[in-house]
Amino acid sequence: QREDYRQQCLLVGRQRLSTEATERRQERDRERLQRNQKYRQDKELRQQEKEQLQRAQEELDHWRNEQWEQLRLLTEAQQERQNKAAAAALLISSQQATQQAAVVASSDLAAKEEREKQELEDKIARQKATAAAKRKRAKERKQAKRAEETKEAREQERKASKQKQKEASTFKCAACGDGILDCGFEKNGSKFC
Repeated sequence: QREDYRQQCLLVGRQRLSTEATERRQERDRERLQRNQKYRQDKELRQQEKEQLQRAQEELDHWRNEQWEQLRLLTEAQQERQNKAAAAALLISSQQATQQAAVVASSDLAAKEEREKQELEDKIARQKATAAAKRKRAKERKQAKRAEETKEAREQERKASKQKQKEASTFKCAACGDGILDCGFEKNGSKFC
């Protein structure tokens, strides 16, 4: 009996262990299935987000291209209007210019004669001014030359006068032998200039 009880306990223990192992295996399988399912769901969600982002980017690019096209068309239309306005203004100004040219052409001949007369008078005035400037420079050179000669003559007279005074002096310099004009100085009984 004891042996039977023991065998029965072992059998129950094995069955319990087998059941627990089976339950653990089934739990792991369920967890694995849940993880796989969650992974697939996350992957599908990321794929959907990526597709939505791509669609949004495409829509944005399409909108941006439309805006640029509208802006280009507006710019071309504005440029065309400006060109037409400029052409009209040019036509009007050219008509006015031809009318003014006809008026100016008649007065242009008189103005040309007046200009030629004025240029001739200016040329004569410039020649006179040039001749006067030459005479003035020659006169100034002549005066400068006279002033220089006068200055040199005075210097020569002053030197000659000084030399005469030295020769007429009663005291002679012991160093140079010339006469002493002023009081000079005395050293060791000799006079120096």
